[in-house]
Amino acid sequence: MNYWLFQCNPKLYRIEDRLNDPNPKITWKVSRYQNEIKCGDIAFIWRAGDERGVVGAMRLQSDPHLMREIESELPFRIGEGEYEEEKQIMVKAELIARTNLPADELRTVRELKRLSLLHPPYQGTNFRVSQTEGRMLMELIGGQKNA
Repeated sequence: MNYWLFQCNPKLYRIEDRLNDPNPKITWKVSRYQNEIKCGDIAFIWRAGDERGVVGAMRLQSDPHLMREIESELPFRIGEGEYEEEKQIMVKAELIARTNLPADELRTVRELKRLSLLHPPYQGTNFRVSQTEGRMLMELIGGQKNA
């Protein structure tokens, strides 16, 4: 099993509202590492922007493949024309945790000093996470009351 960071732009997608939705099924675009991301991997949801940090975790339920975004995701999109009718390379996933781990706090954790999204450039959707980083993020999420 591998770990990943999947970045979300809150200007394009209402991630907090999505995390409050009881439906655990979600789809996510995969723009990089399509041959490495696998069913069973854990992806941490990284909220970009001013309040950046890890806000959730999901277990991937499929390998990346050509598909359309599931319909239940559409209400969380921001702006017209953001939804692409065409199939894209995506994964199916199940939300397994909601959390709030701000970037400033993550910077203080020794095991996370090299975490990719703590250092520019921040562009992209999918980022590698080492085994050590992934285990530490899972430990931090597990240690929160509301995770």
